[in-house]
Amino acid sequence: MTRSKGFSILLLAGLVFGCSACGFRVPNTNEFFGTMTILCLLRSPLCFDCPYAGSWETVDTYRASAGEASNPTTMVGSGNRMFVAGRGTVGGTANWVVRTSEDGFSWQNDLFYQENPPNQSFPDAIIEDAQGSVSASGRTSDGASLSWTVLQRSGAGSWTVRDSYQYTPGQDAAPLSLMNFGSSTLAIGVALTGSAPTHSVVRRTDDGMNWSTVDDFSSAGTAQNSGQKLFLDPFGRGIFLSLYGESGGVFQWLIRRSVDGANSWSTVDTFSYQGGAGSGAVPRDMAADAGGNLYVAGWFYDSGNVRRWIVRRSADGVSWSTSDDFAYTAGQAAQARRIFHLHSGSLVVAGEGLDGSGTNHTLLRRTDDFGNTWYTWYDYAPPTTYFSQANYLSRDATGALFMAANSGPTSANTDWIVRRLACR
Repeated sequence: MTRSKGFSILLLAGLVFGCSACGFRVPNTNEFFGTMTILCLLRSPLCFDCPYAGSWETVDTYRASAGEASNPTTMVGSGNRMFVAGRGTVGGTANWVVRTSEDGFSWQNDLFYQENPPNQSFPDAIIEDAQGSVSASGRTSDGASLSWTVLQRSGAGSWTVRDSYQYTPGQDAAPLSLMNFGSSTLAIGVALTGSAPTHSVVRRTDDGMNWSTVDDFSSAGTAQNSGQKLFLDPFGRGIFLSLYGESGGVFQWLIRRSVDGANSWSTVDTFSYQGGAGSGAVPRDMAADAGGNLYVAGWFYDSGNVRRWIVRRSADGVSWSTSDDFAYTAGQAAQARRIFHLHSGSLVVAGEGLDGSGTNHTLLRRTDDFGNTWYTWYDYAPPTTYFSQANYLSRDATGALFMAANSGPTSANTDWIVRRLACR
């Protein structure tokens, strides 16, 4: 079926209007137009101030083996379909698990995988492109070392290995984040070389099968460098990545940017508290709000070497400042893991914090005023001495918010949990 020029103009106008209604500016550069179109199509039904009334409900509880750990680490939603990926431990060995749901309530395994049985395999990231292909990245072991591995599932087909990589043969490598960029896919992670330092590496494919390294970074004098997250700015200011570099036990938070489609990169933010060994900062996740602000969530160590929850913000991608500095209880550890855009102006950050008795609370902190103020939106205290943490957030076409979490008596004995909050 052919569509008239008039129809195309109306479609474009609708996209522009839909984005404007949500507070999103349509960028002028053609480079980001495809991504912006997808973003607007996904967001157009959600351009209202969803109250998220009611309470969270558990929609999936899973454990691969009794008495061992199952842990969902990442998730993605497209329409009403959801994919959650993580690890399920059986007999002391981690398995690569992907669970899926078509309605957000009924869940089943889509993948239970070991590349080299009985050696461990587990994922760290999962994404879906506009054609419905799902890619997951993670680590697979041959018994001697870990390989950087990317699997892909096209439509209703089976999962296929698309990339298996080590910087130096026999040395560990792990991709920690994936990102779609037009028809390309980027992966970022860490690779060992056999000697110091480890490298933060970005790899790219333009056809889904052939991958090449497009950024190889190690900061001077460091013992290790680890890429954490990739993020495509919907306002056209480039591709951003977060990583940390470590020297003498001090971790340095680094944000790098590419303005030429991942061909070259420069550092735009460096942040750390230079205390003793074990201090510093780690940037874990990135997001943008409807006003054009960019955010990075993670943790840093204060002057007492206590881990604190932190969110940093930038209006232009170049100048950065702290937006939220939080401890659940003074003198106790807290950390932010994920940041997610809810709707116009609102962001939510997932993480955890210890109370004075040593109980680890699962926390969501939220801003409704473009990062100027933050408040604790969700606080789950598990049974005393229980381990609990929120790992990822996503949303379906109805606007319902999903949280991937794990909880149990210890970190080695947890349930895989997916919780849902309806958009009412």
